[in-house]
Amino acid sequence: MQLTAPRLFGVTIHAAEVEATAGFYREVVGLSLEGERHGDGPLHYHAGWGFPDAGLMFSLFPGAPADPQYLSFVVDDVGAVHRRAIERGATIETPPGKNDPGSPPGCLDFVVRDPAGNLVTVYQLA
Repeated sequence: MQLTAPRLFGVTIHAAEVEATAGFYREVVGLSLEGERHGDGPLHYHAGWGFPDAGLMFSLFPGAPADPQYLSFVVDDVGAVHRRAIERGATIETPPGKNDPGSPPGCLDFVVRDPAGNLVTVYQLA
């Protein structure tokens, strides 16, 4: 396959409490994370299979991140994701609304922290 320009294929984050963080991304964001282990390696999770040309792979590994990461997701219903985040006791950094001035007209978003302390912006397109 010939690529015309490099493109992002995958993102990996680390979490000290990988199970709690996997639960957040499953139950709040709605990702279908699948557990995997390579040999004697740690149990880790992946979502968004599509190697190499049908999407972005999100991976979650156990371990302490050096610094919090910043992630963004587009969903169908930002209000539903916000409600699930509150039900799980997640820290909401900004409530749903038009918070990102660079987003398209009519786009709604909010920012929440995952259990590992990462900032997660959730967008709903108009």
